[in-house]
Amino acid sequence: MPPEPDDPSLVEGSQLQNIQLTNGILFWKKLKIASKYSNFLTVSGEEQAYELDAKTGTFDFSKLSDDNKLAYGKNYAKLTVYEYQTETIEGETVGTDVPIDSDSFIVVYRNAGFTLVRTTYTESVSP
Repeated sequence: MPPEPDDPSLVEGSQLQNIQLTNGILFWKKLKIASKYSNFLTVSGEEQAYELDAKTGTFDFSKLSDDNKLAYGKNYAKLTVYEYQTETIEGETVGTDVPIDSDSFIVVYRNAGFTLVRTTYTESVSP
């Protein structure tokens, strides 16, 4: 469900903005058009998907369960924003969440905590 359109924390546009990682919590600016977000993590070679409500503008890596917590060192992540789009087919209106933007990065987990590292052209976001 999309957030309330008059929410002052929402921003215009269709691209993810201002992605930051502080104390293990990933933050980004919430988009007005977002119907949901998803965070895909690749930990120890396995991809895990987390669907996030459009009202959410954070993801806390430190709260992952023991079975899913980040591995020590590099972990690959991809944050995706979706927009709910409808279409009328033979008189029936159908809709679905369509990905409109995503951003890939590396979350490095060390004893000192978490660090976000932007990926470069030569650095793959899969193991």
